[in-house]
Amino acid sequence: FKSNWETYRIFVVTGTVSVSFIFAGVGMREMLSGMQGVESLIKGQGLGTILVNFLAAAIVISVFLIASVLMFYLKNHMNSYQLFQNLGIRSKTLYLFIATELFGCILVSLIGGFLLGNVILLLGRMVIQRGISSSAVLESITIKSYLLTILVSFFVYLISAMATHDIYLE
Repeated sequence: FKSNWETYRIFVVTGTVSVSFIFAGVGMREMLSGMQGVESLIKGQGLGTILVNFLAAAIVISVFLIASVLMFYLKNHMNSYQLFQNLGIRSKTLYLFIATELFGCILVSLIGGFLLGNVILLLGRMVIQRGISSSAVLESITIKSYLLTILVSFFVYLISAMATHDIYLE
């Protein structure tokens, strides 16, 4: 792990940025949920629609970023994995080793993404309260935003892993 820290650092930073933007989009949507009516969302207007469009773009960009970093990860670690296989490690143990590395990086990315996302939401709250008025009621961020971010991030990593697998096979 220590010898490959640069590769892990790139993976963690990319994951942190991706999770933070997903969390910021989900949290901003929840924070502004009391300020808009349902009718404006149906017409395709309002802040909710803008945030949903931002969230969709952030998810697509995150999939591409994570898939490219996973390809970089595989290219850099393929020689090490070949060495392990030549030394006689079982494939099941090697896959467990790889999964543990990736899961650790994803967990650190989630924690970092939540921290950075909270900073983004705090700055967004300050800007909105100064821009609109101090009488605007902004909702607080609940556990629902965290759980939804974890779910969306899981799907982003899953889609990225599937894309990386397809690219690797080709």
